[in-house]
Amino acid sequence: MTINERRNLPIWKRIILGFFTILSFVIQVALIVIFIILMYDNYDSIFSNLAGLFYILSEILGLIFAVYIIHRPINTNYKLTWVTLILIFPVPFIVLYVINGTGRKSSSRKLRKLNKAYSHLDVLTNKDNIELNDIEEQLKNILYNEGNFAIYDNTSTKFFKDIKEKDEDMFKEFENAKKYILIESFIVSKGILVEKLINILKRKGEEGVKIYIIFDAVGSLKNKGDIIKKFTDIKNCQITSFNPLRLTFNLFINYRDHRKITVIDGIISYCGGDNLADEYTNDKKKFGHWRDNCMKYVGEASKTFMSLFLRMWYMSTKSYINDIDFPIYDYKETNEIVMPFGDGPSTNENIAYDVFKTLIVSSKKKLYISTPYFILDDEMIDLISYKARCGVDVILLMPGIPDKKIPYYMGRSNYKKILKSGCKVYEYSPGFNHAKNIIVDDKYAFIGTINMDYRSLFLHFECGAIVFRSKVIENMSLDFMDALTKSKEITLEDRKKMNKMQRFIAFVLNIFEPLF
Repeated sequence: MTINERRNLPIWKRIILGFFTILSFVIQVALIVIFIILMYDNYDSIFSNLAGLFYILSEILGLIFAVYIIHRPINTNYKLTWVTLILIFPVPFIVLYVINGTGRKSSSRKLRKLNKAYSHLDVLTNKDNIELNDIEEQLKNILYNEGNFAIYDNTSTKFFKDIKEKDEDMFKEFENAKKYILIESFIVSKGILVEKLINILKRKGEEGVKIYIIFDAVGSLKNKGDIIKKFTDIKNCQITSFNPLRLTFNLFINYRDHRKITVIDGIISYCGGDNLADEYTNDKKKFGHWRDNCMKYVGEASKTFMSLFLRMWYMSTKSYINDIDFPIYDYKETNEIVMPFGDGPSTNENIAYDVFKTLIVSSKKKLYISTPYFILDDEMIDLISYKARCGVDVILLMPGIPDKKIPYYMGRSNYKKILKSGCKVYEYSPGFNHAKNIIVDDKYAFIGTINMDYRSLFLHFECGAIVFRSKVIENMSLDFMDALTKSKEITLEDRKKMNKMQRFIAFVLNIFEPLF
């Protein structure tokens, strides 16, 4: 769990988590002390002998776990961090490793169950008749080979640089819904936006429209029961939480549903960085002006977002939604190419990581990156730096006012290397930059829920889309450049002047980067 997720836990759960964490460290330290005493003094008692034996066994277990982790198909930085910590303090960090789980290997049996969630629908039929250049072909192959995601040439897109405008557009589409509305959000929070949503869904539920809602149990922990009850009271509405916190032991508690998906009648869909909370529309200002964006899709690409929702519904409820289908719709070819995709622990590959690497490598003139967090492994940072040294105009846009200080400090600590390579770094002065975009040469763009950090790239359930041959890319680029005019450029000299305590905290915590 992140620091922010731990803070959102109920007080009694924080006490239990803290107690067992401290207890495991106390046990480990006590074992080390006893072992040292035994080495220098000739104690011969059952207790001392057992303690010494237990310490030796814990170190052997730590060594076994270290070898196991080294041979796992996970990111190298993960391996280095966990192996180091487990070898120093085996007892607490073996426990934490098991709880924090970083593996992605899903059995074929589990995948069959997940795929059954949408097997009754004609969802992922890839097209081979679309002419693609080398880069487009690579992106298509990554998504199809790693996640069985399709490419679409019959979907129109609309870019929203203002979430309030996006929500107004979405509510209008809700009013026109005839069969079903699917909503998946990391955060559902009490406020103006959710009250509007509830009122609209009440009317649609009365009209017979089926409504399904998924929210993440940790992301929405601050919710009071009355908000959830308002949704459950809506006619024809079903709502569920993903991976709720319980007293039972849960190996997958660290995996969270960070996706934001809305699908209307299988034709219209929305996906971006915004949750169902007032800070995203700037009706509530927590960290200055909240910058975010979203994409609307009208056409067959909505099938992929729908399939992602249906899989998540099964993971949350262990039941399938079999009473919705795709309407007969005249999908017309457009000049745009859209490739929606999802990523997360249920896939056996790091799809988002591979997509981001491919986009970065493909840049020849421009590489614009907008992200709220910048906590990456050396390989990705080296790749970004390399493109700058090649003469690519690389610009990173980060928040000016952070929502979480420690990840902010850690992200800032990564400025040095990319700045030395010629990258430009800006911090959004009006407030918090939450938009997650990659724009390459004004030809290819990513928009979705994925941050440039370990949790998004390796742990969370995420989603988004690659778009090319589309006019919306120009709109995204203009929005990015407009944000730069309101931002402060950070130079190497500025970085040297940054608060020494912040830099020290980041220096220490960077050892544990994969845990954030």
